[in-house]
Amino acid sequence: MIERPNNIERLAVLEQQFKHLDDQVDAMSRKVTEMHEILLQARGLRIVFILLGTAAAGMIGAVSHWFLGKFG
Repeated sequence: MIERPNNIERLAVLEQQFKHLDDQVDAMSRKVTEMHEILLQARGLRIVFILLGTAAAGMIGAVSHWFLGKFG
């Protein structure tokens, strides 16, 4: 006949499994936090590119206005 493990052994096995699960959740949490930080940085970088493009368009407009006024 098959012997069943006693409650203390079952509890020890469950504690080991829970510890493993807890470690996995912590690792996933760190990865999600890192991905969130990267997305926030990308969003900020997008805003910087939009502002640089706007500034460049303004400069091109000012130079072309000056050029057309001078030689037009």
